Amino acid sequence: QQGLRAHGLDDMVEESRFAVDSGYWPLYRYNPELVKENKNPFILDSKKLRQDVAAFLQRETRFVKLQKRHPEIAETMFTQMNNDVQHRMEHLNQLAAGYKAFEHEDDASVKVLFASETGTAARV
Repeated sequence: QQGLRAHGLDDMVEESRFAVDSGYWPLYRYNPELVKENKNPFILDSKKLRQDVAAFLQRETRFVKLQKRHPEIAETMFTQMNNDVQHRMEHLNQLAAGYKAFEHEDDASVKVLFASETGTAARV
């Protein structure tokens, strides 16, 4: 059972804000119409992490129980989750900053290379 804190759903807005600030729930928008204006269609609204994702997760009963029963596993999980969130935010920031409109159709081409150990890919 996950359980609810004392205030239950009364603090839903605060929980949502904490989720965004910790990177657990990044806020972004995608507007394909901006491509026509040669602008980046990906807009990242939550650009900077203000909270630790582990602190957000530790507000849930299931993670509190895990931390009490298996502190070494919980610590490893929280560390990995923080690393994953940092990596995801770096990627989202790169998407928000690195849009490039293709000048020519050939600029958007992708070369697909394939192979197989059994040689069946040659028949594709």
